[in-house]
Amino acid sequence: MSPNWETFLSEVNARLMHSNSTERTPADLTGKPTISAIPHLGILAVSGKDAGSFLQGQTTCDILGQNRHSFGYGAICNPKGRALSNFMLVPVNEGFLLILPTDLIDTIKKKLTMYVLRSEVNIASPGSEYCLLGIANIDHENVPASPGIDLPPNKHQVISTDNLIAIKIDDHRWILIAKPAAAINAWQALVKNWQLTEANDEQWGLCEILAGTPWLSIETSELFVPQMFNLDCLGGISFNKGCYTGQEIIARTHYLGKQKRRMYLASYQSEYRVKPATPIYAQGHEQAIGQVVNSATYRNGEIRLLAVLKIEHSESNNIVLEDALDVPVKIQSLPYTF
Repeated sequence: MSPNWETFLSEVNARLMHSNSTERTPADLTGKPTISAIPHLGILAVSGKDAGSFLQGQTTCDILGQNRHSFGYGAICNPKGRALSNFMLVPVNEGFLLILPTDLIDTIKKKLTMYVLRSEVNIASPGSEYCLLGIANIDHENVPASPGIDLPPNKHQVISTDNLIAIKIDDHRWILIAKPAAAINAWQALVKNWQLTEANDEQWGLCEILAGTPWLSIETSELFVPQMFNLDCLGGISFNKGCYTGQEIIARTHYLGKQKRRMYLASYQSEYRVKPATPIYAQGHEQAIGQVVNSATYRNGEIRLLAVLKIEHSESNNIVLEDALDVPVKIQSLPYTF
């Protein structure tokens, strides 16, 4: 992380701690215009003449068929079809930016580099060169102009300028990618001109969970076939493209209809978030029926989480976490269907 960006975020966090109140819990900020940093995600840059065809053979999504002015979801898998990491793919002039979990960047860079061989491809982790900002719940059509900030109006659309890349995630959220100085300027301008509320990164994490968008981590890497965490529902798997690493298992799961696990939105009462990969049980069963993917504080005393579960247990009223066998886990509704 850039020292200037880190210092700036420290000042933001100090303001958040100073003004901490029940009005600033993630649940109470849901629906309010907010801006937050996204330090748990980072960038891997793939460039060169063969960047598109190279990624086409290593990812679940149709890289070559993607609109150059929109982003898409995807995953990189091992030969057994288990996802090493999922990502957002953003086309840029030089190639592609992969937005993925920070703690998996080195692993994915090493994995992709193994397959470059004679391809004209460069794989780099820019590290502190880029900052990621999340904007949520603004009325895009009625905000005043802010110099140098042009937010795309259409879902999944990407607009790139010299200093900023703006991505529309869904109807209510955007991600901005910028170098540190531009990121700080954009943050300050948006807070001033659009009256955005500064929020911590857990607020953005909660938005992702409520949207049913998972992010793998070191703990959950290689645990799931992409369909298990609903990547197909997010448009992140192409069943019409050519071969890629892990494709045989992923296609077989799709065409033979042997999907036994899916990802669900759930909640439980606690002051503490649960860690990724924590086993989930159905009372009366010795074997775990699933694992946690992500979790975030929803409101005081309630946690929301995404969890991969055996489908046969998804309507059970007796689901519990390994670390809290006396606390029931309740299934909530996702914003999409399987």
